[in-house]
Amino acid sequence: MVADLRQGALLLTLGSNFGVLEAERLCETVSSFSPLSRLTLDFTAVRDFQDAALGMLAGILGTRCAVEVVMRGLPPHQARLLACLPGE
Repeated sequence: MVADLRQGALLLTLGSNFGVLEAERLCETVSSFSPLSRLTLDFTAVRDFQDAALGMLAGILGTRCAVEVVMRGLPPHQARLLACLPGE
């Protein structure tokens, strides 16, 4: 994962795998850069996306409700599943 912070906007470019460990790391990274005005998650390089990580991702997004969140390259299957999960 590569992080780029500019003027309160955080861009996280994810690697080729996104599973539970990567979701935990993403949560820690986002928390360490808070407060944020915008969070962009770039999934374009992800080739192995584990559905088990979606619950954690939903929780991360749910706690960031005041922050603009943009997701790039999220596969359609995971986007549909994420839409069904409640944020925390």
